[in-house]
Amino acid sequence: MSLMKNVICKILFIISFVLMLWTVSISIPIYCREFYFAQIESLEIDSYATKDEAKEAYNDMMDYLTLHKDFSLGKFSYTEQGEAHFKDCQRLFDINLSLMIISAVIVIILVALELAKKISLKMWGGFHASFYASLFAVAIPFVIAGLCAINFEGAFNIFHAIFFPGKSNWQFDTNTDPIINILPMQFFANCAILIICVTGFLALATVTTCGIIRHVTHKKAKKNAV
Repeated sequence: MSLMKNVICKILFIISFVLMLWTVSISIPIYCREFYFAQIESLEIDSYATKDEAKEAYNDMMDYLTLHKDFSLGKFSYTEQGEAHFKDCQRLFDINLSLMIISAVIVIILVALELAKKISLKMWGGFHASFYASLFAVAIPFVIAGLCAINFEGAFNIFHAIFFPGKSNWQFDTNTDPIINILPMQFFANCAILIICVTGFLALATVTTCGIIRHVTHKKAKKNAV
């Protein structure tokens, strides 16, 4: 099999695997609405709206962001600027979903080709490419976690400056866009923690699996050599 083909496949696999881990982790707080509902009391969100009102507003918001339904925030009023920010968020959610699907399909195809012995995804030390992809995938989120732990509000502002360049419509006024009252900073911090934990868990599971497979394969090879 072509050396160049293997190199290209390994690079493509690592990029796709990293993107898959990240996008899957990001999708958990996006699509698991119970994560928000479970925090309504602990974050004192119910001091700004009843639990049912908060759930209704969050469901309407997420229906718009993930299902492209008509824009609504339950009983909460909003400005054109506020709605425009949610439109920007909708685009980011769509990009995340698209990347998750595309990266997962590429990973599946490359693994299928490897099982069919058309390519090899083994790398240094006999470890599978997913081993190194997982190490890289978890490294960056943990660096970000360190920065967030030092100053989450600063990291939050940097995030918005990167993903919403030149825009300030994400800085909601509680009087004109009261929805921000039920979306406290701590909720977004908890989302970040969840994303990092899921990424870490998936990466650890992959690294452990790769280590076990390598150990078993190496042991079999030594036994056959004898």
